[in-house]
Amino acid sequence: MDAATTPPVPTDRPALAPGDSFVAHRARVYRWASAHGLDHNRCLDVVQETFSRLVKSPPALTSEAAQLGWLRRVALNLAVDAARARRDRTPRNGLRLVPADGPALNEEDRASLREGMSNLSEMQRLVLVMKTVDGLSFSEVAADLGIGTPTSKTHYLRALETIRRHVTGGEGRAGKGAHA
Repeated sequence: MDAATTPPVPTDRPALAPGDSFVAHRARVYRWASAHGLDHNRCLDVVQETFSRLVKSPPALTSEAAQLGWLRRVALNLAVDAARARRDRTPRNGLRLVPADGPALNEEDRASLREGMSNLSEMQRLVLVMKTVDGLSFSEVAADLGIGTPTSKTHYLRALETIRRHVTGGEGRAGKGAHA
């Protein structure tokens, strides 16, 4: 089963044994790592290390959904560490690296974005990151967080509007339900 067709996790199922968890969730963990721009081998390293940590010191989790949340947090931390290590090895030649999907943010814009993100609720921040960084659909976000799909959309749109208002100095779109 590929990452795009990974089924949602019911919140009432008990946590899986590490081996069963690997079989059930390795595609998701790989997808989370690849969302950080890691190459195939680095993604495999993140998957291996994530499940290795689950085996070495299993957290006291009672449900599969809670276990999936733990896996996500560990995998994302490892992916960020791998991305930082790769960036730190990149030679400093004075060229500004620009992401393929758009222009890089300058330091002032990054600071403004960080401040805007700090104004979000935890749920808004989770939904925003899962949607934009992890590339999940609203239904996948909802399933992973145990909320409804319309609720995930609402949190996403409110997060965007909060950040937009902060970055533009309060000049966000007028009216309810403004869309990006």
